[in-house]
Amino acid sequence: MSSRSKSASYSSLSAIFASARVSSASGRSESAGNRSNHASISTSARLGSPLASANLAKFTTAAGVPGAGASSSFQRSLSSSLKSCCAIAPAEIAAAVIRAAQVISKRMLRIVRLPSMRAAVIANPASGRGRSLVAAERICSALAARGIVPTRLPLDASRADLEAACVGALAVVAVGGDGTVRSLAAKVAGGSVPLAIAPTGTENLAAREFGFRCSPAVLADRILARQSRTVDLGFIRRAGLPDHAFLVMVSAGFDADVVAALAAARRGPVTYMSYVRQILKLLRHWQAPGFVAESGGLGVPGQHEAVGQPSESGEPTTPGLVPSADRIEAAGQLIIANSRQYALRLNPARAADPSDGLLDTVVLPAQGGWSMVRWALRLALSRGAIAGALTARGPAWRVQFERPTLIQADGDPVSGGPVQDMELALHPGALRIVEMTGPRHAPARA
Repeated sequence: MSSRSKSASYSSLSAIFASARVSSASGRSESAGNRSNHASISTSARLGSPLASANLAKFTTAAGVPGAGASSSFQRSLSSSLKSCCAIAPAEIAAAVIRAAQVISKRMLRIVRLPSMRAAVIANPASGRGRSLVAAERICSALAARGIVPTRLPLDASRADLEAACVGALAVVAVGGDGTVRSLAAKVAGGSVPLAIAPTGTENLAAREFGFRCSPAVLADRILARQSRTVDLGFIRRAGLPDHAFLVMVSAGFDADVVAALAAARRGPVTYMSYVRQILKLLRHWQAPGFVAESGGLGVPGQHEAVGQPSESGEPTTPGLVPSADRIEAAGQLIIANSRQYALRLNPARAADPSDGLLDTVVLPAQGGWSMVRWALRLALSRGAIAGALTARGPAWRVQFERPTLIQADGDPVSGGPVQDMELALHPGALRIVEMTGPRHAPARA
């Protein structure tokens, strides 16, 4: 090739790049059909074919915006430059032509707005002595690093704001303890956006049940994987009061009184010592409430268990099993569980499954506070059936107390004060949870 030809070729290529900059500044986008034509240009140029000019004409016409001066200039310049290049030395400059076309394509595609992946992140600033806010920032960074746009919302965000943030979102991330998780679970239940948990509370029972014991990076990876499971969400119904949701369990007795006393005396972050102080105050004078718990609501009888009792025939039963019943009358600690998890891993409802559509009821017969100390030791030392405990299972429960009694849900007092009558039921499969199962992140079963 002569020096004059090479000079003409290089001048043509310079014109191509100049035209690409003009096109990018004009704000045009490339459609799927344009990309197909671009591929035809590249192939034709590589073969040194005259078809390059024909394909180029279609490409430049589709890429332009009618009536735009910059588009017409770009078409004429690009067409003239490529024709000159292909006519002078197509075999030598084909690679350069292809590179120029790629520059044009990339610059055009930059102005195409693709749907972004998003996730809502809600943190409880009072959880974990400030750790929740730090955790939320790290989670947002991990999400952003994976192309997921995080949307921060306050803990008291309205349902309308939360619903708006959930449109097209991959997940809603609850950063806090069980109270934060319960509150958000009630708001997102029934929707298609799954809930993820970043535990920063004291016990983190829900996080333990569903396997959320991971780093922000792993949590972001699982959100990006778009895998979720459905679990049941329970609710408490009381006369004259709004329904109160729960995810883990509801209880009445010693633990509910401790939780209520702690909430009333709380002046800062909650620690295990905060609970110990309230337990010691209640031990001497606490008296167990009496109650009647009946299973029903959906016509499915409960299964009653009492360890160590014989059957009606006088023969010993399988450990922990007696003939089925749907009514328990007793005094002591009452636990109605959707999950096996409980404080200090004592886990009285060890067969509870949050996705089976059933609530597991456990009664620990007791009279005073020291009886509860003995129960705590028994639960801590046993791994199988709990001797002396009464258990039953049903889709819904009604509980009537002998006197007004405080109740707690998922570790927090239930608003509305003491109750004498309440009903508990489930919305089966109402809540979606980000799936954390895997070789190293399976849910805890302890």
